[in-house]
Amino acid sequence: MDANQTLTSNKMKPSSNKTKEPGKDSTSIGENISTKEKYIFYDHMDDTNKKAMDVLQSKGINAAVEHMFTDQESGRQLSYAEMRDRYG
Repeated sequence: MDANQTLTSNKMKPSSNKTKEPGKDSTSIGENISTKEKYIFYDHMDDTNKKAMDVLQSKGINAAVEHMFTDQESGRQLSYAEMRDRYG
């Protein structure tokens, strides 16, 4: 067996799981995060991050991103730097 055959034979096979359309499944945020389970560090988060996590778990990732890029008092869109300042 030459090097090319070895590389080809060692490639991982694609997963048989079907990929769901982003934002269409409110019960799954990612492969390892379920919205039905409480985030393990939730109790240690500040109120701003708790609210963002609540939106993530109840409405999904797209709504959470929109929430985090919107000033909750004025409704204006935040810059990336402002969002990172608030949410880390």
